[in-house]
Amino acid sequence: MTSNSVPAALDSNALGTRGESIFESRILRFHGNKPLYLYQEKQMKNGESILADRLAENLAIMVLTRVPGLQLSRPDRSTGLDFIATLSNHSNGNGDSTVFGVLIKSTMNIEKIVGPDGVVEGNTAASIAKVAQNSTVPAALLVIDLATEEARFGWVPHPAHDFGKHGTSTGQLQTVIATKMELESAITKFRLAQKIGSASTTK
Repeated sequence: MTSNSVPAALDSNALGTRGESIFESRILRFHGNKPLYLYQEKQMKNGESILADRLAENLAIMVLTRVPGLQLSRPDRSTGLDFIATLSNHSNGNGDSTVFGVLIKSTMNIEKIVGPDGVVEGNTAASIAKVAQNSTVPAALLVIDLATEEARFGWVPHPAHDFGKHGTSTGQLQTVIATKMELESAITKFRLAQKIGSASTTK
């Protein structure tokens, strides 16, 4: 494991119930049995956001690595991205990989950022788009509610990257609940769009 890989202690290969159990036991050993969001909220009121950032990061790792074979690494800080996600495609026999950046946005109330229709509100979407426009790889947003641990995933619209029909036709930042099934569906559609785009440019 390289120096900018996700630390082994986070057990990024832990899936489902086992992963959640590992995460919960480690947090409880560290913070006791008080609700995490109450502890985090107290820290934020004191101007300390480090705990919130770490909690959001750990939850993001748990959510994303539910997709089998997906690996996370830390990019250069200058990119503005929180993670680089790599998913190998062994089925085609040539070892091609899907690579995309991940931006994490944490909140204590997800409804302030994401509307009932799953669309990210304007100011947040604009700030996310600013970071994504300088990225050399497609970027996805993962919104995490630290109070409820709800997570939502969506591709950040970008004229240079084709995400297919996965909620970007209007240029809005559309999100879905980040279940394993929805994540796999979003990535599969993106892979297909990339394949079609690549085929059309080689003609």
